Amino acid sequence: MWRTIAIALFTIGWSFPVVLSGLLRRRRLTVALCYQWVRVVVWFTGARIRAFKRAPVPAGAAIYMANHVSQIDILALMLTVPRPCTFIAKAELRHVPFFGPALAAFGIVFVKRGRRDSAQYALASAELALAEGRPLVVFPEGTRGQEGGPLLPFKSGVFRLAQSARVPVVPVAIRGAGHVLPKHAYRMTPGDVEVVFGTAMPPSAFTEISVREFAGKVRDAVTQLASATEPRGSSVQESVAATFCDDPPGPYRFQ
Repeated sequence: MWRTIAIALFTIGWSFPVVLSGLLRRRRLTVALCYQWVRVVVWFTGARIRAFKRAPVPAGAAIYMANHVSQIDILALMLTVPRPCTFIAKAELRHVPFFGPALAAFGIVFVKRGRRDSAQYALASAELALAEGRPLVVFPEGTRGQEGGPLLPFKSGVFRLAQSARVPVVPVAIRGAGHVLPKHAYRMTPGDVEVVFGTAMPPSAFTEISVREFAGKVRDAVTQLASATEPRGSSVQESVAATFCDDPPGPYRFQ
């Protein structure tokens, strides 16, 4: 439980400079502070994050679609997705004291579940971020599932967004995060978290097919990545622990 308390206290202190830099429109500083927060929190959790890729990842804007089993997923993806990225997150997080305003300053796109107008606004904001060249990370399941369990049904909105934005889509599988921090739990257990990036799907592969078929292709790819076995690699946590956010994306070491 001490890990949770330490993260909470650190987040309270960290939120003030992040929000201030956001109000001053110091985008570069805001992003750098957020990535430093991620590194420290990962250290507190005891998670050993390793990244693997099956093919080169896109250099510019892309949508990374991952399974979701733990809050650790967000930290793992921030450290391993190339370049500073943004997320689509549930609107409830915006109202969390200290943490919510910091997320807003970072540029997280919030959406209210069950609200069509909110979803449309969120997707429009996400498309704008993609147009600016920023990678977007989404969890198509819309909520957390169980570690090792089947994927939950995928929401259709993010697939319509991909077809409209015409950017590559990268399937991603996260393994082990549910053992470090299970759903609805506060106690953390140090362990390995693997982030596996699949082969990017170019826009030509999905712009002319139905949303249902497109979602099925991504679902199959994520399922395959989640069940495969990767060689043991180096810990991202170890490789970035002493690095200030250089330019300012999360440095990572692919295997």
